[in-house]
Amino acid sequence: MRGLVITAGGCEKKTRLHRSFAAFTLVELLVVMAIGLALMVFAAPQFISTSARARQSARDTLRGEFARARAHAIANAKDTAVIFAGYNNDSDLAGRALGIVEVAPDPDKPGFHVADTTSGEGLIERWQLLPTTVRFLPASSIGSKQPTLMEQVNLLSVTFGRRTVTGAYVIFSPTGSISYPPSGSPLSIALGLATITNNTVYLKESKNSGQAFDLLSVQRLTGRLRSIDPP
Repeated sequence: MRGLVITAGGCEKKTRLHRSFAAFTLVELLVVMAIGLALMVFAAPQFISTSARARQSARDTLRGEFARARAHAIANAKDTAVIFAGYNNDSDLAGRALGIVEVAPDPDKPGFHVADTTSGEGLIERWQLLPTTVRFLPASSIGSKQPTLMEQVNLLSVTFGRRTVTGAYVIFSPTGSISYPPSGSPLSIALGLATITNNTVYLKESKNSGQAFDLLSVQRLTGRLRSIDPP
């Protein structure tokens, strides 16, 4: 590119203007890389698996219900059950709703029924729901040889509002320990991202893809949950 420069004497002199282009220095490249790394670290929580977050929330809900049921049993000296809504219930509750009720032995058949209370038969509190995509799972859906709680034979029916919900259950005795299912019976709970079609549960993720589900063992004395590997 050429330009004109006016000298003091009024004469024009043509000059060539040169423009230099400098490459990035090593320091500049390191600064850019550091900024990029900082942005990745800041944004990392946004990329945590949706499945992992949902299952963590489900575990927290389950632990909370167990703790409340146990505390109620001890404080009121009443057998208190946590009921797990079965797969044949309404779709908004099936496999994902938890409730707490006082129970008594059923005189007509094996198992228990909801105890009569001053407010009538029903829940001690409203249903607690797992995240929308999470369900309690049967052993068949996770490839386990040991039955989970959802395959319990004796079920409990609970009336709340205009709906009656049937499901498996765990009973805390007034001492705070688990009295049902009886000692020697499997007491594990599986949960994961799943769908329910015609009362059949389908796991959304395969085991080979990583942490597709959680299998939890229940400590009978305290009701505490711990993660275990499928047998």
